[in-house]
Amino acid sequence: VCLFFPARCLTCGKAVRAQRLVCRACAASLPQKPFFQEFPLSQAQEGRLEVVAPLSYEKGTRRTLRRLKFQEERALAKPLAALMAQAVGQWGREFDGVVWVPMSPKKLQQRGYNQSQLLAKALAKELGLPENEEVLMILDLGYAAEGAGPLANHGSRKPLSATVAYL
Repeated sequence: VCLFFPARCLTCGKAVRAQRLVCRACAASLPQKPFFQEFPLSQAQEGRLEVVAPLSYEKGTRRTLRRLKFQEERALAKPLAALMAQAVGQWGREFDGVVWVPMSPKKLQQRGYNQSQLLAKALAKELGLPENEEVLMILDLGYAAEGAGPLANHGSRKPLSATVAYL
């Protein structure tokens, strides 16, 4: 354990060994399996949104994600991505790459970074997959690039829900 900047439990914040993501007490209260849920999407004939999450968004986990998002604790992306990678492994699917949810240029300028991008890059590294930033230019996700308008094939593309599995 580093005395000056010890690793911290992702749920309660107590100091832990560097290789541990959570303390023993919190580990005992964590779910044994990731959360999997499927949501039907009415705008797509056979579309559905599949969601996997290693932890529920409550208590310490919520605080941790808010620290990453609003308190510039960017180092949290790596251990969170490790948990996400474990959940992906239990999901039993193969992926070609990892993308992130873009932010509006205004929000990005205010915050200075995109926490979704930090998580996606760390997850891609954990999984040994490429980060597919160029996918953001193909799919209409809102803000693929600052100042970019809709692509020419905007009306003829399949809905995002029919082409992407979400994590």
